[in-house]
Amino acid sequence: MNVDEVRIKLEGIKWLDEEMKGLQLELQYLEQGLFKKSVLTQTKVQTSRVNNSENEVVYTIKLKQDIEERLAEIISERLESSRLIDKASNPLERAVLRMAYVNRLEIWDIEKRVNRSKTTIYKIKRDGIESIAKAM
Repeated sequence: MNVDEVRIKLEGIKWLDEEMKGLQLELQYLEQGLFKKSVLTQTKVQTSRVNNSENEVVYTIKLKQDIEERLAEIISERLESSRLIDKASNPLERAVLRMAYVNRLEIWDIEKRVNRSKTTIYKIKRDGIESIAKAM
């Protein structure tokens, strides 16, 4: 892995977090039954031999399973990306990278926590990413 690939992988953590939130919301809506919509019409109801409510329940269960599988994949991918940070050799680099990419803190928040200047923090991040790339 080169430096750019490591950077892209670490920056991807925030998008994985957003996707996880979206999938969790979908699961929540499914469990609350919000995806079922009732429609009032003036047409007469026709009877049918097909049990539509059973098909809808089966469809909902399948959709829920698909979402849960995707969520598990995303969590696994996020853990893999987060573990990249452990490959940095310097503990300060690991801490700064974790704050920046996993905890998604802004640079001034990191500055206050590690008591270093913004310029130094950018350098620490760069050095950490280079350290990870070398380790890979």
